[in-house]
Amino acid sequence: MKMVQAFQHDLLPRSLHAEEPSPHVDWSLGGVELLAQAREWERGDRPRRAGVSSFGVSGTNAHVVLEEA
Repeated sequence: MKMVQAFQHDLLPRSLHAEEPSPHVDWSLGGVELLAQAREWERGDRPRRAGVSSFGVSGTNAHVVLEEA
């Protein structure tokens, strides 16, 4: 629901439970970043997309890719 709201309000939410970026990831190599605070999510000439993952303690994992209409 959070990412659906992000599409509707043009606002990327901050990253939760990741206050300190992992030193085991070279953050300079890709287009991925942790957001310390919410920021505007501008619309471009292509649909915006977001990936949402969920990991359960019993081993259940799920991932969905959302695209704005």
